[in-house]
Amino acid sequence: MKRALVIVLAICLSLGMFAGCGSKDEQSGKDQQSGTTAAVGSTTAAGGTTAVKSDMPDYLNAEEFPITKDKITLKMMGSKNPLNGEWKDMEVFKRMEALTNIGFEFDTPLATGYVERKSLVFAGGDLPDVFLKGAITIQDEESFGSEMLQPLEEYIEKYAPHIKKVLEENPEVKNAITATDGHIYTLPYIVRTKTAARNTMYMNTDWLQKVGMKIPATVDEFYQVLKAFKEKDPNGNNTADEIALSYYKEASPAASAAGLPSILDAIIYAAFSGQAGGSGFDIKDGKVTYNPIQPSFKEYLAYMNKLYTEKLLDPEMFTQTQQQFTSKYKEGKMGISVLSLATVLNPGDPAPYEILPPMTSSLNSKQVTAELPGIYTGEFAISKNCKYPEAMIRWADVFYRTDDESVEGISGLSTFLGIYDFNWHYTDSTKKTYIRESKIADVNPSDYIIKAVVPGGFGWVATDAVADGDPLLLLKATESVKSYFPYTVSVYPTTVRFDKEQSDRLTFLQGDINTYIEQMVAKFIIGAESLDNWDAYVNKLKQMNIDELTQIRQEAYDRWNKK
Repeated sequence: MKRALVIVLAICLSLGMFAGCGSKDEQSGKDQQSGTTAAVGSTTAAGGTTAVKSDMPDYLNAEEFPITKDKITLKMMGSKNPLNGEWKDMEVFKRMEALTNIGFEFDTPLATGYVERKSLVFAGGDLPDVFLKGAITIQDEESFGSEMLQPLEEYIEKYAPHIKKVLEENPEVKNAITATDGHIYTLPYIVRTKTAARNTMYMNTDWLQKVGMKIPATVDEFYQVLKAFKEKDPNGNNTADEIALSYYKEASPAASAAGLPSILDAIIYAAFSGQAGGSGFDIKDGKVTYNPIQPSFKEYLAYMNKLYTEKLLDPEMFTQTQQQFTSKYKEGKMGISVLSLATVLNPGDPAPYEILPPMTSSLNSKQVTAELPGIYTGEFAISKNCKYPEAMIRWADVFYRTDDESVEGISGLSTFLGIYDFNWHYTDSTKKTYIRESKIADVNPSDYIIKAVVPGGFGWVATDAVADGDPLLLLKATESVKSYFPYTVSVYPTTVRFDKEQSDRLTFLQGDINTYIEQMVAKFIIGAESLDNWDAYVNKLKQMNIDELTQIRQEAYDRWNKK
């Protein structure tokens, strides 16, 4: 869908690097870097180790693990979801440190302030050693990659057999992460499972039954359901405390730049337009379009204003945190919301929630939903400050193993399910079903993902296994696939790359544009700005060079489309 605006401080791009990469316990390793040996450990398909000829710094072990001869401690920076536990307390980092001899000092600002923090780091050159879940955008790579980040392709070739295999067998992934200068500056999160990543709209079916209604197929029916939830006391407590529709505006750096949560506007706007790009850029007949200036977007805003005016939207939706939203969900206070399949499939949910398939409207009779990209760039990077790039690419390589190649229970699936036999295990020999467990004190199975795994996903996730233990859970997973995948359509690809000139111009233009969009969309919805002023709003965007921004994206898309 769309990426949030990263207002990068493109000033004073200095190569004056932070001198103290790592802590005192790594000094012996630093002193040995000039020497080389002839072999480095590489993993076979069965998980064994073979010797691969290569020039290798002396601080590395020739055997696969531990990665370094002496303990080293590096600085890692990433965006912290407010629901996540402290990274230093996560089992996956503890186990990786014991396995690899590599520990970290963590710099993990909350997602709400992360973009600003990242921009200051890029502008000042005071970089961490590595970024994990660092929201490094394609524009960051093109604008700052050559100055701030280390090219990874040679390290992948020499030291990362699992990453190398993934790129060789999936050329679309390699194309997605290769910058226009030919270098690879970041590693991706790759999802090859139908049930892992989709956030969809779910409805409380207990409430539906109590108000005598069914899953809506159109936005008009959707409105009637919301109205019934608000007025007919479906929770039966004789108090008008029901929240008909709730969500939160994502705090993620990759979230919507519009006034509503990105997923919510994509779901509802798609019913009006027949396009699934939400409040961002879209593709129609090979042409790039900007949805917030389309007539269908005006109709969508009028509809949302109606919901807001009649108090069918949670009044806290524009300001509440993910934690506040999740608390309402667990208390069974919501009729309809956007939830992940993983959330809904947890045993002990407060109410049965069923999937809302894509809707239609009087303006559009086509059911559509956005095609999942499956490739999320910018998830891991090694900065120019890091003196141990060979070690860090070997560290990252662990997360591109299949579950058959896991070591100490860690593989690509660790970013999705956690550590094997610690957070989960298969329940059948065919590996089609799994069950969640928790061996962490005071952490229940439904919460372990946010407490124990690599935050937000990283590496290679390839499985169609689904949660076991309750036939209803398997049914819901199957229904999710049936309800959405037949209606997927392409949106503006997240992997389109811009050259440095284009990237710099985008950075200059889109900050103000997205800020204006965010403000105006919110104003239109809450009624602070009349939709009678729609033409003035569109003209303002044209004065802000939205046509130039669209043309840049068109040129980049055309180049990407020829690959």
